[in-house]
Amino acid sequence: MKRDEDLANIADVLKQSRLQSKATFEQQFARRLRQESFKFGDLVLVRNSQVEKEMNRKHKPRYLGPYEVVRQTRGGSYVLRELNDGSVILRPQLDRMIRELGHESQEDKDTWSDNMDDF
Repeated sequence: MKRDEDLANIADVLKQSRLQSKATFEQQFARRLRQESFKFGDLVLVRNSQVEKEMNRKHKPRYLGPYEVVRQTRGGSYVLRELNDGSVILRPQLDRMIRELGHESQEDKDTWSDNMDDF
């Protein structure tokens, strides 16, 4: 029937429109949509969003940390631990975290020490 064909065509057009919209969004926000994840033992810094709202923010730290990653929650945030006393603290979202440069995760250290046994 004509009506059934029209409904099928409309469904196809809607599906193509949604896929195109998704592709456009991913292309436009590619730098913000991070696929990076952190492993247990990684050292990370957390953006200090409190400072961004203050007028005298130039001399204040933009990032807090470093913190050690304990685990990732189902919602995508991370449970972090203080390095000094080991207390579990923050649950920041991935977009507020950056990897601490110059530090490796515990897994990387284990692999490196295993490779050194070959020498």
